[in-house]
Amino acid sequence: MKQGVFPAIILLLLISKTAFCFNHPEIKWKSVITDHFIIHYNDQTEAAVYPAWKIAEEQYASLSGLYDYTAREKINLALADYDDYSNGNAGWTNGSILIWIIDNRIDLRSGNTWLRNVITHELSHIMTLEKKSSPQLLDWTFSLSYQSPHSAVSIGEPFATTMFWPEWFAEGIAQRESARAGHDCWDSRRDMVLRNALLFSRPLTLEEMGNFNHTGLGNEMVYNQGFSFMLFLEKTLGRGIIKGLFNDGRATTFFPQNFYDYFQERTGQSILRLYDQWIDSSRQISKRQVPAEPTTTKTLWDRGFYNSMPKSSSDVRTVGWLTNDKDDFDRTDLLIAPAGAIDKYVRIPHALSSWDFAPTGDKVYFIKAYWPNENGTYLNDIFALDLARNAETRITKNARVYDIAASPDNACLAWVRYDRGAFSLVKSDCLGKNLVAIIEGVMGEPFAGLSFNPNDPNKLVTTRLINGKARLFIVDIHQKSIAPLCVSNAQEESPVWAKNLPCFPERSLP
Repeated sequence: MKQGVFPAIILLLLISKTAFCFNHPEIKWKSVITDHFIIHYNDQTEAAVYPAWKIAEEQYASLSGLYDYTAREKINLALADYDDYSNGNAGWTNGSILIWIIDNRIDLRSGNTWLRNVITHELSHIMTLEKKSSPQLLDWTFSLSYQSPHSAVSIGEPFATTMFWPEWFAEGIAQRESARAGHDCWDSRRDMVLRNALLFSRPLTLEEMGNFNHTGLGNEMVYNQGFSFMLFLEKTLGRGIIKGLFNDGRATTFFPQNFYDYFQERTGQSILRLYDQWIDSSRQISKRQVPAEPTTTKTLWDRGFYNSMPKSSSDVRTVGWLTNDKDDFDRTDLLIAPAGAIDKYVRIPHALSSWDFAPTGDKVYFIKAYWPNENGTYLNDIFALDLARNAETRITKNARVYDIAASPDNACLAWVRYDRGAFSLVKSDCLGKNLVAIIEGVMGEPFAGLSFNPNDPNKLVTTRLINGKARLFIVDIHQKSIAPLCVSNAQEESPVWAKNLPCFPERSLP
């Protein structure tokens, strides 16, 4: 063994292990063993154990046959929710998956059945990227971040798995397999993001698609373009060729070539030429989607690339919106400005998710999770800012709030609140006290967005995700009842109840 190589690798592994560790001694972990998994959970995530068990075993049966996968040992699947955060991570070098079970909200993607989507996605990484170790080789693996498919790692020792895939290829197949299982799809928001890049800015080059060294929007484009390009490759080359690329790659101990050469040897096609063909065809499709006479609009604000939830006060004199201006990722601030002079804004740092004006217009309610609590956990709470005095007040503590709306009579606040895997609707007074449940939550059916009827403080409109599809519902606070507003095959999102408009009749779903 060359002097210095092994200590360097050990140091790398130690750094990668400790860089993302969290010390949460208050969490009491438990485990349950299934045919192919060891599922780790705690009291807060126990409700997700059985659904995760069924989904994981179902997708294991489907994917392992497709990718000729044989596990070295049971896959560790950990279910977490110790922060108001949602994501999934697959450690394909050691056969482990970590899932935050809170239903994800990705502004640039439509809703989905989160637990089914994320487990299928991360398990696809395990199936396509991991390799059963050869008995004569060291039974450990490592992974490194790299800049492009041309990057090389030169270490003169054998490793059980040293396969390096471009990020777009790995993420593209994971999204494709989740879509094939019916848990994800190429949706209108993804299509919008790609169309905007193709027609009005520029898409990532093939080399840029190979890494996550971008802004938040750029990193999302790796997923976005990877998904679309994978669909194109599958259609052009066939599903069997794509499967073979992964299976052949996992069957080798070393990866002596860059990805471009590997791809061409096994397909007979140039990946660069296919990329150009995909860009050309996607651009032609995007051009046909642009209306000949688009609606005339006036841009009021164009800083940052996340600008959401614009609202005006009841007297229409003040406006506000969430923006990631001054940030490269999706962290947002709330800006409040006179309606006729938006550059004279007041910035409320770290606001996220949802906000609302008080009906009097002199106060705003907003959500943030900027400070960790006593356990080092970041949870969403409600804050208020008195606009006249520029005085901020914290209204709740560890409340785990995702949406908020102020009633038109200034008597209460309505929240979407998360607890033990489910999102519920609750209300409180304007100081966050006297909490009352309105609609109990159901795991996998989250609420998103709240808007009061301006003429009836007992009525709200909200979106609820059912089987991955966003539908509009009317909530009666007094009756504690909920009823569908309309029947549609579309995603119905971001409802706002306008003033001086007739109420729509409430209809039952078939």
